[in-house]
Order: sequence, then structure tokens, then C-alpha cells
Amino acid sequence: MARLEAARKKTEAFVVAGGDLKSKEAVPLGLELVNAFEDLARDFGYEIPVPIVRFHFTCECGAQLQVHGERYEPNFRVGGGDSVACPYCGKGHLLPTKPLRFFSREGTAWKSHLLD
Repeated sequence: MARLEAARKKTEAFVVAGGDLKSKEAVPLGLELVNAFEDLARDFGYEIPVPIVRFHFTCECGAQLQVHGERYEPNFRVGGGDSVACPYCGKGHLLPTKPLRFFSREGTAWKSHLLD
């Protein structure tokens, strides 16, 4: 319960300081809230079904990419975590989740790629 309360206080301080909850800077706060809630539920004997999360992003080369991930990593920091490489230019993209499936857009369809 202390972890959830600490995450709530961090989020509240972020908002009071003028932070935008829809900004990329707020992502680690949201991830910590979700994971703290999940841990608390487990403490009471409940299992929260882990959603498949989808990340849509555009590579610097213009490719539209999508990753399906299993769960958020609570301690994600830029410079760490799993990554995928753009199938067109090879640029790596860090993710706050363990990737399960990886796609790129080709016209109106999504093409599946193998993960390393």
C-alpha cells in the first residue's frame, strides 16, 4: 500500500508543479501507478489480467511502427529496457515494455516482423 501511496504523491507533486499527465514526462509516473496497483491487488490475493498494450510511433525515416507488449516495466529509464529496430533504416527504438509482436505499416496493411 505504501508503494501506491508514494506513486500517488509523486503524481500529485508533478501536477502541482505544472506537469501535464498526457506528456511523455508523465509516462514513468503512470507506469508506476499501474504497477503499484497491480502489486497491491496481488497482496490481497487478486490477479489483475495483464493487458496487451500497443505502442504506435513513427521512426525518423518516416516508417509507421507498432509494437504489442505484455506489460509495462516499472523501472523503465531512457537508455535501458527492450528495443526494436526499424526494419527499413535499422534505427533502434527503446520500449517501456517487453515486446511480443512488432509491425510496420505498408500502405493500408500492417506487416509482422520477427523479434530478435
